[in-house]
Amino acid sequence: MARSANIGIAMSVVEDARKVMQDLIAPELRALSARLDAVEKRLDAIDKRFDGVDKRFDGVDKRFDSVDKRFENVDKKFDDVERRAEQRHQDLLRHMDARLDDLGFLLRKSMEVKEIVERVTALEDRMKQLAH
Repeated sequence: MARSANIGIAMSVVEDARKVMQDLIAPELRALSARLDAVEKRLDAIDKRFDGVDKRFDGVDKRFDSVDKRFENVDKKFDDVERRAEQRHQDLLRHMDARLDDLGFLLRKSMEVKEIVERVTALEDRMKQLAH
């Protein structure tokens, strides 16, 4: 009987422990579970907001890519304009060099003609003096 009394006491202790757990711990676990559910819902809402922000950043990235491409096109156009301006500058310098060479040639020829005219004039003057 002592053994069955011990078993009865042990069962009573187990029942009491189970009742304490159900009365004290179970409501706390349910409250924690409810709080975790609320936190999870808030985290889900935050995740959705971050998804929206990510999409907006993706849109901004695409716009930046578009702007970058336009800047690249503008850079190419400036490079082309700069190259054409340099080419025209070089062409103009060559043309001016050729014109200066032509002018130098003409100046030398006109100096030679002037010298010839002066010599002819001197000869004519001398012939007039000799003819008198």
